[in-house]
Amino acid sequence: RSQEHKITVDLSSTISDLKAEIQRSHPTHPAPEAQRLVFGGRLLAHDTETLEHVFAGHDPTTYIPTLHLLI
Repeated sequence: RSQEHKITVDLSSTISDLKAEIQRSHPTHPAPEAQRLVFGGRLLAHDTETLEHVFAGHDPTTYIPTLHLLI
């Protein structure tokens, strides 16, 4: 079942930081190790990668990225 959940984090945050925020704010509180994040058809598998790197090429002042969370 698909649901929308909005989170605001800094671009300097890592994938690990984002997963921790998802655990804190998502209604089901999924553990970070149970989360799989996908952006642009690519699994975000490197927890140390920054969001700035993930979203490179997109203007952060006009682009609001959508990630898919699989738990």
